[in-house]
Amino acid sequence: ILANPYDYGTHVELLNFLDKCGDVDRCREVRERLSGLFPLTPEMWLAWIKQEKLFLPLDRERVRDTLRNLYSRAVKDYSCIRLWCEYCNDVVTDLEYSEDRTREIFELALSNIGLHVTK
Repeated sequence: ILANPYDYGTHVELLNFLDKCGDVDRCREVRERLSGLFPLTPEMWLAWIKQEKLFLPLDRERVRDTLRNLYSRAVKDYSCIRLWCEYCNDVVTDLEYSEDRTREIFELALSNIGLHVTK
């Protein structure tokens, strides 16, 4: 990675290794670095979000803010039905947005993926 920071495959290999080792802090660092260089796949965003959700019981406010940020970034990287559905589901269950903000997010989802008739 030091020799070639734009080698996507090496970043992914490192991320997979750290994830298997359970090194959450280093996973965050690699994901941040990778997302600064490339758009992450929907699967990578969802894996990151899933990992962060594990910490909701420990520090609800901080994790909720982290999840809000991650979802916002994720749906900008990809217009993916699965990402938007997860986001909308978490808006209702975990993210504790105001009614107006919830409506706003649902309307954004509808305008971004509402016409994907193949899914």
